[in-house]
Amino acid sequence: MAIGSISIIAPISALAVVVPVAVGLARGERPASLVMFGIVVAIVGSVLAGYAPGEATTNGVGMAMLAALGFGSGFVFIDIAAEDGAIWAFTTARGASTIAIVAVAVAVAMLGDPGPRS
Repeated sequence: MAIGSISIIAPISALAVVVPVAVGLARGERPASLVMFGIVVAIVGSVLAGYAPGEATTNGVGMAMLAALGFGSGFVFIDIAAEDGAIWAFTTARGASTIAIVAVAVAVAMLGDPGPRS
């Protein structure tokens, strides 16, 4: 939100659902025609919601696409991991993210505050 127009960034990020749908289709799953229609409507709606009249900036679009890919991939991997039990899948995911956050915090603490950027 700080680097781009939220009216463009949010709908792109919301397209994270495209990743699990694409993976499902690649695995041979065939949803009902009403479900496919809903998917198309959701994608078109997201594109239309991102339309901003007047001067629009594309700052942050790449980061929004990366966020959508990350969230969508997370949904796919949680689904795969949850086959052995949802509790273990989420516990492992939260444990891994906690370790990553602590590692980043320790690295920042050791390197010091870089100060304001110019």
